[in-house]
Amino acid sequence: MVFLGFEALFSAFLGGISYLVPTVVSLGIFLVTGKNAVIGTIAFFYAQMCKLLLAVLLMVCSFMFYTSLQWIPFFLGLLATVYSVFFTIEK
Repeated sequence: MVFLGFEALFSAFLGGISYLVPTVVSLGIFLVTGKNAVIGTIAFFYAQMCKLLLAVLLMVCSFMFYTSLQWIPFFLGLLATVYSVFFTIEK
């Protein structure tokens, strides 16, 4: 993304952050609840709802406050973050 300029690089960064931050928050909610099956199930759905809402909020804020946002690098950064889980899973 560097060869496309700073705007593309920053757009890709915003795309990645708009999914990474909600994922970390969701993981934190899920880990804090403990190992109780009932509470864990409720916490999982609550964490996923918070993840979705926070991701949408961060995307909308990115679109509103960064006026020179480039769409393709933004979504490529978002997709790279979403699919990075496949690179982190070990046998």
